[in-house]
Amino acid sequence: MYGSIGINLRMLRFQKNMTQNEVAGATGINIRKLSYYECNKTKPSLEDLEKLAKFYGVTVEKIKDVIY
Repeated sequence: MYGSIGINLRMLRFQKNMTQNEVAGATGINIRKLSYYECNKTKPSLEDLEKLAKFYGVTVEKIKDVIY
């Protein structure tokens, strides 16, 4: 099954066993924005996607199409 960007971001965060606060602090992305991304309330900007991809060690494309 293909997940949404929000689900994919949440799964990547769970794999690192981190909280949203920890990811926000490590990436410089506002905690509220990160929460909205994971809940699919808003889509991340390309800049934020690139930050998250770098942090998680994956490509932007992988965040968009992670298979779970």
